[in-house]
This record gives sequence, structure tokens and C-alpha cells, in this order.
Amino acid sequence: MTHIGALVLALASIAQYGKVVAGRRAFDLNDGKIVDDREIEVMGRPEGGWIVLTDYTFVDESGPEIPGRWIDVLARSGTQQFRLTLTGPRERMEDPEVERIMRSLRVG
Repeated sequence: MTHIGALVLALASIAQYGKVVAGRRAFDLNDGKIVDDREIEVMGRPEGGWIVLTDYTFVDESGPEIPGRWIDVLARSGTQQFRLTLTGPRERMEDPEVERIMRSLRVG
């Protein structure tokens, strides 16, 4: 188990889990900027889940910089932790189909 994994298991709430991920994600993406981190409904979890949206820039193989978005949808069930991650060009990540995929996470 990773250090972060052990830390997450010790956290008391999904909000704390979300804040740990939000605190690291922008750093992990170098120039990342947290756009949103908040509670979200997750099917099968009455206490819900957490979503972290991070904007960043990546360089395509052909050279141009492309605005990107990294989305983490988080949930817990007892000692099990779940993370659905979606990433890609920011414009595509704002598509309603991506919202449907995020909301499809079912835990329990």
C-alpha cells in the first residue's frame, strides 16, 4: 500500500479523502490549477463521494500546448477506496457525455 493509500484509510470522511487528492493533484500535474473540489452524489453511497477538477496544460507530440482537464471522482466503502479518473482536452471533458460517465460510478 502506498503512503497516500495508508493515509486515506486513516481519514474519517470522504471530504478529507477529497482534500488529500485535491492537495496533490495540482502538484502532480506541475502547472495544474484546482478548478473545483466538492461533494458529489455516488450511486450506492448514502454519504456520497467527492469530485476534484484540475485544469492543466499538456504538449501534443506535434508541439502545440493543449488545455487539459483531469477529473477524479472518489468514493469509499468501509476500508475500500474507489477512484474514477478521466483526463483529456478540456473542451472534451466539459461535454455532457463525460458528466454521464462520471455519474455512472456505482459503489456498493
